[in-house]
Amino acid sequence: MLKPLKQWICDTCGEIIESTEHGWLEWQQDENSKAFDFRIVHHVTYSPHRPDGNCYQSDELHNHLTRFVGENGFESLLCFLDPGHHIRPDYTGPRVSDMRGFVELIRRLHMPYYEEARQFFDKASDDGFFDDVTENIFRPKELKGIIETYGTQPVEPIR
Repeated sequence: MLKPLKQWICDTCGEIIESTEHGWLEWQQDENSKAFDFRIVHHVTYSPHRPDGNCYQSDELHNHLTRFVGENGFESLLCFLDPGHHIRPDYTGPRVSDMRGFVELIRRLHMPYYEEARQFFDKASDDGFFDDVTENIFRPKELKGIIETYGTQPVEPIR
């Protein structure tokens, strides 16, 4: 059972990242310096692959997960889309080439229960859970329902 908005699943090893201090956000950049392939991984110090390796795959494009969570973290993520008129008056568009992947990242970092529920999306889809849904399936109540239906552990409240 994950603690919502406090723990994540490493995109490399599949193990739990116990706290924001134990994690990194990494990404790739295309030839136009636009970000894609956002991944949440263990910081090298906390990687289960130690001492022979680590979980992150980018040696240059990563930053502490603490920078991207909470109120300040949401603003850091928004700067990928637009840093603001006073910072960049010559705005040329978002610094993201994979908008769907970027939105997935925002959901993982900022929507309660999303990180845990996403493990069960394929199973829920196979059962027809999403058939009649057009939007708003990612509200905490619905996400908790997915976890309770398809997971094996009771859902913990947000703390």
